[in-house]
Amino acid sequence: MRKEISIRLIICVFILLAFNYEIKNINATSHTGSLYVSSNPSEAPVYLDGVYKGVTILTIQDIPIGIHFLELNVLGVNFTEYINITSGISAYYNADVNYSCSDSDYGIDYNIKGEIRIGKIICSSKYDGSGWGGGCGGGGGGPPDAVDFCESLTRLMEYYCPNSTSMNPASLTHSCKCNDGACIRAERLPKPQPILYTSPPSQQLSTILGVLLILVGSLILVLMLKFKQKKPISFGLRPAKITKKKKRRR
Repeated sequence: MRKEISIRLIICVFILLAFNYEIKNINATSHTGSLYVSSNPSEAPVYLDGVYKGVTILTIQDIPIGIHFLELNVLGVNFTEYINITSGISAYYNADVNYSCSDSDYGIDYNIKGEIRIGKIICSSKYDGSGWGGGCGGGGGGPPDAVDFCESLTRLMEYYCPNSTSMNPASLTHSCKCNDGACIRAERLPKPQPILYTSPPSQQLSTILGVLLILVGSLILVLMLKFKQKKPISFGLRPAKITKKKKRRR
């Protein structure tokens, strides 16, 4: 009888110890949570409640339940967010910074003065004990980040976008006759036409009349000579001589 009681007592003690151990584990795990932090691009420094935790991408474990202040810097853009850590839920936060590059003269064009504008598209998203949140913002407003200009009267500095997501414009120099940030185009002049001299109509008429008068006068002179000499007019040709053959005397 005593043996049975001692055995039952030992079993009860083991059950109580095991139950107490499980309760301690439950209490320990129920008062902490975790946070997964990512960014694009990665390698962004992360601070939680002012304490440095590492760089993205990372998971922060054993965070006490409650509201915590998260900070990270992505490409010079500061992201701040309050994260609600609850038991049984792994919180999540992501930060993205994307750049856009636009050129008013659509690339390399030496004949047009172009402007470069760099825009930032900033997005963030989170999930914690309060639910989902986040959004996007940014753009390319404000003054241009680079403008084509003339280094001298014969050299142009041309800016362009290496790609549509570049955060820095590229540049090159070009030798030309430069004015106000662009090369002066060589205008094609029309070919000179030959100048033909033409006399006025009144002068042309007087010339024709003079020629006609000379022809008429020459004709009258020829006719007068014909009637005076009564010889055919040969117009400068000598008539052939007519010779009579002498009869030979026998």
